[in-house]
Amino acid sequence: MRNVLLAAGLVGCGSELMFGRQAETPELPTTSTTAATSTSTTPNDPLDCDDDAVLEVTELLFAARANCDFSNDGNLDPRNEHLQARAEESHFVELPQGATLCALALESQGDRAAFDDHVAVLVEDVLVVSGGSGGTLDDYPLVDGLPRFDWTTVRGRPFADRYTPYGCLGGGRCIVPRTEESGPFDVQIEPETMAELVGALALDAGFDVRLLVFGDDDWGDCAHSDLALDLSVRYLP
Repeated sequence: MRNVLLAAGLVGCGSELMFGRQAETPELPTTSTTAATSTSTTPNDPLDCDDDAVLEVTELLFAARANCDFSNDGNLDPRNEHLQARAEESHFVELPQGATLCALALESQGDRAAFDDHVAVLVEDVLVVSGGSGGTLDDYPLVDGLPRFDWTTVRGRPFADRYTPYGCLGGGRCIVPRTEESGPFDVQIEPETMAELVGALALDAGFDVRLLVFGDDDWGDCAHSDLALDLSVRYLP
């Protein structure tokens, strides 16, 4: 599916799928999507990177899922406390011809997002969010100064501590609920970091935003609650 988007917020949507207690601090399914796009050139927006920058916001809904497809599609057999399986959903972000991406945010509308075992968010193959059992961004190889994700090189490795804090590309705002807890998901990638990403990837026509959830030995892993994403992108036309 092609949508004009890019900064995003994840939030649970009242699903019956729950993962333990509320956080104390603030077959792969077909993605169910509802989109509503708005455009603004307001210069005082938090994502502002130029008075001429255009803001696009699109809301996406991801239906709750749970099920690790062990031993298929490059996944390994179940093994406790090891990175054995992943499930992925993605959306293509279409940019106007000649546009230059300059800011991205993931803004939560609530506090019910939940993941089991852990989650990662990528732009193309660049990790913009990682933590929990998957380890930090520093645990992944750098290419052109950016952490890159390659499933074939990380599958099978031991889990990190599930309470490893999540980190976000560039060290900006980064609020992600811990494994099996529900809470807000709130991330912002600053313009300086976006410039590095744009310089390393061919993003002139658009790019994929990828949401991955992981598991070790439970068929109920590779799970997330119902998620609503407000995807906002600022670009220079």
